[in-house]
Amino acid sequence: MVKYRSEDIIIFNGLTPDITDMTIFYAALESFFKKIQSIDSSDRFNFILFQEDKPNYLENFTTNYNEIISALKSLETLNAIMNLASGIFGALPLFINVFKKIGDKTFRLMIFIDSNSCLVPAYHMPVLEDLIEKIKEEIPFFMDVIGINTHNPEEENKIKNLAQNSGGDFYAIEEIQDLADKLELLADKREIEPFKTLDPADIERLKEMHSFYENFAQDPAELKISEMCSICFQKDDKDLVQCQTCETIAHKECWAKWAKKSNIGIPNVFRCHSCYNLLKLEKNFVYKIQFGSSPFLKEVKIKDDYTFEETSSAPASSQEIREEEIKSSILKYLIEKTKTNKRIMKANTLRAVKKLLGIEIEDTRKDEDIWGLTREISKEICVKTTPKTIVFRM
Repeated sequence: MVKYRSEDIIIFNGLTPDITDMTIFYAALESFFKKIQSIDSSDRFNFILFQEDKPNYLENFTTNYNEIISALKSLETLNAIMNLASGIFGALPLFINVFKKIGDKTFRLMIFIDSNSCLVPAYHMPVLEDLIEKIKEEIPFFMDVIGINTHNPEEENKIKNLAQNSGGDFYAIEEIQDLADKLELLADKREIEPFKTLDPADIERLKEMHSFYENFAQDPAELKISEMCSICFQKDDKDLVQCQTCETIAHKECWAKWAKKSNIGIPNVFRCHSCYNLLKLEKNFVYKIQFGSSPFLKEVKIKDDYTFEETSSAPASSQEIREEEIKSSILKYLIEKTKTNKRIMKANTLRAVKKLLGIEIEDTRKDEDIWGLTREISKEICVKTTPKTIVFRM
């Protein structure tokens, strides 16, 4: 018997409304979605396209394809022309995040381009080839590219090689009217073997993808002159950095805060708000800035090397300890542990935090408070929590 998986599909719209009839595109896409769901109603959809300040996509995949079409239509006039590499880099973290939670899925990226689409810069090709090779070893992923009247054999050949290396293909059509027939064929499922589910070893190997993105992302260049920050609009010379691709200038701290809402699933790897280039900052610096916005840190000083100074002596009794003091000690423990550890255990955390607070290990009166606050504080930098374990993004 042929075995198929439920699919999660991302649509990357790289079409140009000035030369491609988008009404026909949306109609063909709707027919494609309908056939997909007639085969397997558990298949889900998402999209990715770019505006001036950020990539757009749904936070969660959806079985409601009308939601995808409505979003694409509403964002059509704001869609920035991004190269095909940006679509791939943007989509893969979404697939990886789902695969961490649901192993038994196939992931398909469908890219639509026309003769005016921005394709793949030459310097991105080896990076993309390496990335696709790593991805397909870890998760059941393939990529289909549909080129409408592109007529650029050299570029088409590059894209075809990328798509075929992933297990997909490049499909050239002459006219937009032919799109519905092509999508009718592409709606059929593909068998992908071996058939497996996610286990702890898979999650461990996926850490390598984080390293890949961190290695690929650029470090902003330091500036020693007085300029205006593009985020807070203050002009000074305090810890300014510059995107090496578009030369946008920002305070290092402002970009660390920006990373909280624009990262790609790795807290310190994010997109420049001007050109979407992947940037990175030191992981511990980003944690410091993002945690530092919390009011409970007022009683804790952080040194330049991100270790902590004690500001008061430990209390004598667990009953006298205030919540703010517990939170401060937890944060100290978390930042130190996330430098080297992927996960923390409840028992070890309780021992370490109680030691910082000066509580006897045998005194269990604050245990549930400590562990509950630890889970609350770490929820923005973790991928999984259990009653006795917290697993961090690495």
